[in-house]
Amino acid sequence: MTVRAISLKPRRKRPGAMGLTPLVDVIFLLVVFYLLVSQFSEYTTLPVTLSERGAAAASTNSWGITVSGSGEIRIDGEAVSIDDISRSLSSQNPDSDTFLTLHVAEAVPLQTAVAILEQVKAAGIAHASVIPWRGKP
Repeated sequence: MTVRAISLKPRRKRPGAMGLTPLVDVIFLLVVFYLLVSQFSEYTTLPVTLSERGAAAASTNSWGITVSGSGEIRIDGEAVSIDDISRSLSSQNPDSDTFLTLHVAEAVPLQTAVAILEQVKAAGIAHASVIPWRGKP
């Protein structure tokens, strides 16, 4: 009967050298990925003042938009949908001195106010003020 000894020492693996080529390839792919998913567009801006009282009193040509807590939008008292704001304001022929005051109730989502301001800018109005609306929701 032969007895065989079992070696408990771990076998040494051949030392492998990692090349730089795979690392450069991975970095290149990451750079390409980040360039493809990045946005290279300029954000449009509209000067907006946030105050309790708007500067509409100083302007001779001032208009108002009111957004209630239920989402109802009114331009100078007339109900209008969010898509028709630009058309409605453009039909009133705004000039460079036109000042718009946006009265927004507390329950109105911020995205709704931003969408209204985008419509206001599309109508050619350069000055706007956002004021919290204290009316009935």
